[in-house]
Amino acid sequence: MTAAPASPSPACPACRQLDATQKVSAILDSHTNTTTGYGLVGLGNGTFGTVATSSTSRTPLARKLAPPANPRTRRAIQTFVFLLVLGIAIAATGKFTFIEADSIRPFLAPADSAKITSFLLVAGPFVMLLAVIPLRIVWEVISLPARRVRYRSWLAMMGVWRSLYYCSRNGIVFAPGSAAGVPPEQLGTLLSTAPRPGAGRQWRFARLSWYLPLSLVVILTASGVLVGSVTVAQSNLPRQAWYDANVNDYVWGPWVADGNLYVMGGGGTSDTLLHALDPRTGALKWTYDPAASMSIIVGSGSVYGSENSGTSEGGGATGEAIVAISATDGAARWTYTDNNPLVSTQIGGTILPAFATAGNLVVAALGVAPNVKLDALNATTGKLIWSVPLPYVVSVLAVDISGGTVHALAGQAGMIAFDAVSGRQLWRNENASVPDNQGAAVPEDTQGYVTTADGVVYSGTIGNYLPTVGSPSITAGSIIAIDAHTGHRLWANTTSLTQPTIAGSLVYIYKASGQVLALNAKTGTTVWAGPSQRSPDLSIPNGCGTEAAVASQPLVTNGVVFTTGTDLTGTNATALSAANGSVLWSVPNQSVVGLTRSVLYTTDGAYLYAHNPSTGAVRWEYPGICEGGVEGVGNLYATTNTSDVVAIHLPPDSLP
Repeated sequence: MTAAPASPSPACPACRQLDATQKVSAILDSHTNTTTGYGLVGLGNGTFGTVATSSTSRTPLARKLAPPANPRTRRAIQTFVFLLVLGIAIAATGKFTFIEADSIRPFLAPADSAKITSFLLVAGPFVMLLAVIPLRIVWEVISLPARRVRYRSWLAMMGVWRSLYYCSRNGIVFAPGSAAGVPPEQLGTLLSTAPRPGAGRQWRFARLSWYLPLSLVVILTASGVLVGSVTVAQSNLPRQAWYDANVNDYVWGPWVADGNLYVMGGGGTSDTLLHALDPRTGALKWTYDPAASMSIIVGSGSVYGSENSGTSEGGGATGEAIVAISATDGAARWTYTDNNPLVSTQIGGTILPAFATAGNLVVAALGVAPNVKLDALNATTGKLIWSVPLPYVVSVLAVDISGGTVHALAGQAGMIAFDAVSGRQLWRNENASVPDNQGAAVPEDTQGYVTTADGVVYSGTIGNYLPTVGSPSITAGSIIAIDAHTGHRLWANTTSLTQPTIAGSLVYIYKASGQVLALNAKTGTTVWAGPSQRSPDLSIPNGCGTEAAVASQPLVTNGVVFTTGTDLTGTNATALSAANGSVLWSVPNQSVVGLTRSVLYTTDGAYLYAHNPSTGAVRWEYPGICEGGVEGVGNLYATTNTSDVVAIHLPPDSLP
């Protein structure tokens, strides 16, 4: 079968010739060039490779003879750009909306109006952007008939365009059988002769079948981007893991040990009920109800309590039992009674007993002055291992167990070291609690301390700060450094207001004058002195109340010293260089309440703030907490302004 011959080109209406006429669509193809080539690209390490490249170009005549643009293609590009911009805007405003929403969650304290206003200012644009989606769908439905007319018009114009010819001799475009042509620049006048379709039948919902799935995909994609952004944003914020309002009248704690969270609260026989909570869920595991007021120390596998009912004349409590409480079920594993009270010091409303535990040993100071002794008990059985009398003791300020040695800071008797196994006295330094004033009375409400580091025993007393209006009363404490092997006194400082912090070769103390000092650990000489402050404001400005308080010791990590003090602007949380004492940064109207390797915690009484220790930048804040807490299993455990216990799940950058 022979193919039909191609129809000849029509004659040009201007010159009546056929030799110079050609179909417009053919000219467009022949005047469009696609160039393919290869380029050189570097691959690293001094090597190169080739990559294929291509480009498309049209001659000026081809650009003039180009067909009309497809309205659906242009429409698709516009819709894509619209949805892209809308999705980005929704994700951005949604992220900040959820951040603001998280910051005003009224878990512990009423949200303040400023934060609510901030939330509404951010949430408003977010809600309006979400409303654009259904509005866009409605507009697409309404405009569908007009768009269908435009598309049919384009089909008609394409039919005309495919029939047109071009005469290169006269430079005109013409339709077959027409009496005249037009220049290429006026191609649109020929296309406009295409028949104009009517509106056709009215739209039906079935005609939306192409758009609704696309809208659903876009909405789901935007929602995914939004949820992802919010998830990333919220992963850097704390959230409440659990909240316990059942620990009535919080007294002491919390502590984390042996898979338990311990908190002392009110209630029970003596109004000091020990609670053991699950640190992950906050569920109550058990409670222990002591027969009398109790102070505790946390050991391995047990909690050791001194069931005290008051403070005696010599500083010893009139209670007489030491009990080991099982960490598993709260049962009493053993009870040690000696008919002698446990020696303790009372600071404000807090009883500080003179007993300690380490390894399989529990050591306690028992008796009433001047008949005070030191008893060492087996931590597993409660059996007495050894007992030694302490000479002419008015009060025992602190007991410590370190490196196989028991240290007792025994008031006017000074520091005495005993062998932890046998109780044999190793050495005694009579000038270890009241420097250069042997025999003088230890002031009432004096808290002592003993700590050992790098072969040196640091002991002394902590000063008191009584925030009396107009003229605060400050009693300086002391620090004495003693050779741990010989008991020889190395140096002393009588201006310390706090327990020292030992870091490397330096000892950091807070002076009664409000100045931080860095002392040489071996000689006691001053390496540097921090900036002078008006007075040491050691009553933390918080919602927990401002009682008479002792100062908190300086906190040190990664070459930075953190402390709380006052200057002419008020109370500040300040970071000093551990190398020279210069101020690195300061946060006004806040007090330092805790430190880990990665987070510095401060409070202004209404909120707990987590700072980057290096820069002071606030990472997050949490309402209703006026004190620091303890960390464990990814949470921060703290007590609230209403004396409840809360577990705050920490974001990744705040984990230790």
